[in-house]
Amino acid sequence: MKFSVPSQALLNPVLVFNRIISPKPAQPALGSILFNITGKQLTITAGDGDSVIEADIELIDAERNYSIAIPAKTLTDSLRAIPEQPIVFDIDPESYQIKLQYSNGELKMVGGNADEYPDPIVLGQNVMSLSLTGEVLSSGLSHTFFATADDDLRPVMNGVYFDITESDITFVASDGHKLSKSRFFPVGTDGKASFIMPKKPISLLRTIVSKDTESVNICFDEKCVFASIPGYRLTSRLISGRYPNYNQVIPKDNPYKLTIDRAALIDVLKRVSPFSSANTSLVCFEIKENSLLVSAQDKDLSKSAQESIECQYSGNNMKIGFQHSYLTDILSNLPGQDAVFSLADPSRACLLESSEKVAGSELVMLLMPMVINI
Repeated sequence: MKFSVPSQALLNPVLVFNRIISPKPAQPALGSILFNITGKQLTITAGDGDSVIEADIELIDAERNYSIAIPAKTLTDSLRAIPEQPIVFDIDPESYQIKLQYSNGELKMVGGNADEYPDPIVLGQNVMSLSLTGEVLSSGLSHTFFATADDDLRPVMNGVYFDITESDITFVASDGHKLSKSRFFPVGTDGKASFIMPKKPISLLRTIVSKDTESVNICFDEKCVFASIPGYRLTSRLISGRYPNYNQVIPKDNPYKLTIDRAALIDVLKRVSPFSSANTSLVCFEIKENSLLVSAQDKDLSKSAQESIECQYSGNNMKIGFQHSYLTDILSNLPGQDAVFSLADPSRACLLESSEKVAGSELVMLLMPMVINI
């Protein structure tokens, strides 16, 4: 059995698939990529037991329909090293011996029986659907993914929450210290629904969906979600459980406003934060009219740092503390030139937004302050 395929056309999705294939798969077959040839179309599949991704590739030529499982790492390492050109797979259907032939060389590897590859994940009953532009999906995931948790005790926090109504969709993620809420409207859906998508398939979606993608079709039921992107199809099991009421933790009235150059503040944090205590990672903000003093210290190592930066501030003078890595994460994922902090007092959650608003969307990030014991 022979078929030929452009090397780059195969390498691109294989590199994406490596994000989902575990180095120590629960089942040996999941360490392979399933090749399924129908006519001149090659469909490749990879998964980890909880998520499955597929991609379609146009072949140059194929002798007949055929299926085989090919070791993912061996295939990836081989394709990486071959310059762009047509490559020929010559497969012995009895022994699954594979010869991968290119312009001036030949590689040999052994595949596996395609029948041993796990069955696909399929949706059940009561399927709902929605269609999103790549702009909405890409932005929503990018602005929330960073805030997901790694919490074995609260698995519902380990993914992005999709909160869907008849008129809008809201993406939410939180680890209990920081929260990001990205809302878009209007969005046409079947009705009100919600689900929690795990981090790994979210990471895959962020890779394969661009802001230029015209449409992403998403179908889901109580247990699974299916997303169809041009060239790819992704199916994933959902995280079961009830997501916390995120609107309850977002303050409704934080009257004091601090507006500051976002990139400049990130640079200040990079210079000051190495002097914070390794136990707390605390940085202190002393806010006055048009001036912010950022400081950190580690008494055990007798080191400290402080730096002032200009800002715009309306409110009472305030001293408030933050965990510097959480704050840097939020600022790095906040769009626009200026960040706007909405504050009330040193014990109350701080809201962060971009000074640049985008029509049809709303982005709010929240950070819990730290107690200053200096």
